[in-house]
Amino acid sequence: MWINGGQLQSPHLNFDWIITRFLILNVFAIILFLHPVSFAEDNGGASRSSSLEAQGQCNSEQNSSNYTHTNLSAQCLIIARKVAGTQSLKDNDLIPPWANLTLFEVGQKFATRNIGYLGVSHFFALIFENFIPDIKDVLITTGSSSTRERAVKRYTATATQILLWYRNSLTNSKERTVLLESLRNVRRLHLDGAFKAQIRLKNGKYMESKRKEILQQIRYQNPPSVVFDERFWTALEKDILSSNVPKDRRKFPDWSNSTGTPISQFAQSLTQFSFAGIPVLFHRELGMSHVSLAELEGYIHMWAVLGHALGIKDEYNICMKSDFRESIKHFQNILNTYFIPAMFQIDWRVRVQLGSYLDALQQMDQVITPRLIMYRFMRDIPKIRLANIFQQLTAIERMYIALVDSLMSNNLDANRFLINQGGMFFLDVNGYHHFGSHYSSDERKSRGAFYTRENLVI
Repeated sequence: MWINGGQLQSPHLNFDWIITRFLILNVFAIILFLHPVSFAEDNGGASRSSSLEAQGQCNSEQNSSNYTHTNLSAQCLIIARKVAGTQSLKDNDLIPPWANLTLFEVGQKFATRNIGYLGVSHFFALIFENFIPDIKDVLITTGSSSTRERAVKRYTATATQILLWYRNSLTNSKERTVLLESLRNVRRLHLDGAFKAQIRLKNGKYMESKRKEILQQIRYQNPPSVVFDERFWTALEKDILSSNVPKDRRKFPDWSNSTGTPISQFAQSLTQFSFAGIPVLFHRELGMSHVSLAELEGYIHMWAVLGHALGIKDEYNICMKSDFRESIKHFQNILNTYFIPAMFQIDWRVRVQLGSYLDALQQMDQVITPRLIMYRFMRDIPKIRLANIFQQLTAIERMYIALVDSLMSNNLDANRFLINQGGMFFLDVNGYHHFGSHYSSDERKSRGAFYTRENLVI
């Protein structure tokens, strides 16, 4: 029995439903962020390279007479920073002419069959994004993630819309309507956010004053925010800096976001990597050892189509490489060029944004503590072992690790069932709480399960 992404029939939660799925969640809570990976010392992981190619070389690459949308390198992707990342599209242009609907549905089936695992991956992706200046700065300008409560609602809305994309077919007229309605509304929010961010970021003092405002808002939260947990941040920074990543591969481009374009093609491409690249590169670490090459190819193509619908131009669409091997190589290069170096740039700005996100996860479920998720994320994705953070884990958290490491590898089918059921419960409880009747069907979700603090201006 697998989750097939069918619509929930009623917005009302009865007591038996809550008890049944809560029991599943108790197991899921242990599994979700602690899938078994041995505690072996990190050997440095895959080779990491963060050096950027010369700007002239990138311009030459882009303007080459035989240039195609498949040959812009990861290192040259940064030239897209000055290109607007989203623009209005007619309804009949949302789905590109090169879309392979059969392959798209292969990707969708893979996603719905592994929805719980992908939920973990997408949570991890948002950790990465809170290190990237162009992404985290835009999030701050919207104000939608500035407090624990706002962040919970925003991330619940994001997860709700992505699930609609995964389970509504383009070949079924009713489901196609739902999918396109969701994509149109997300694009509309992105356009609105870019417009506001562009105005606000012109004020060079805006970001500093906004972060101070956020600090004041969260200073007296109960439970206390991890933003002010010096013991946590000291241990995290010490662990990252003492990793085996060579010092010359920790460099990250230093830029002021006021010189870039809010929600640029560059930011869109890095976000696309977060949702498409991480599950493909790390499907085994995320527990998805039961996948085929065809499924991963379908998943990549699905995100190529979704990326186009969300405004990514073909030349910056990282999911449009010529074959699977090229996609893997491209994803790895993006990881090594931008995401790995970004983790070494922890300052008070990262603390505010990442800390608020970790607060939101714990607000959604108390088992997801900042130390627990950061330990799991660092151990399994960038392959950095957090020895000091591990020392701060509670006895119960360590027991969870030992229990899951000893049991999970032998129960793959039961694993997937529990993770998928738990993931849906996790989202449904938060979805009904924040969106009420707007969460009662896919049609309603595509129109109303969104969160923005201000009225749209377009």
